[in-house]
Amino acid sequence: MNQNGKSSSDSVAIQLAELQESYILKLDQKLSEILNLWLSSKTSNHSKESMHKLYRAVHAVAGTSSILNITQVSRVCIEIQNILLPMTNGSSDEDQNIALLEDQFKKLDLVFKNRDFNPKPINLNN
Repeated sequence: MNQNGKSSSDSVAIQLAELQESYILKLDQKLSEILNLWLSSKTSNHSKESMHKLYRAVHAVAGTSSILNITQVSRVCIEIQNILLPMTNGSSDEDQNIALLEDQFKKLDLVFKNRDFNPKPINLNN
């Protein structure tokens, strides 16, 4: 126990909850950026450079959202990331993947519009 009568695990849980809250405040901007990058990639005919930028942005949000238990966002971003990766390497059927990406970006847009973030508390005891 610390001076305030709280255990160190309580303190860590509070800090993790604060991290979640802080990230959620930034998530609107990050998702908006991803959706704008998607639109830009479409207007650039899915250029390699635009797809790399999109991949990096999606990858960052997928990872952080996963760590912070923002599962609705992380699931969709991981799906997008898994489709984008072979495209950035030039080793996939682009037409088929564009159709798959369209579906995933519709899901991401819905999560974004509904603000369906609702993270579960992070449990370090498991």
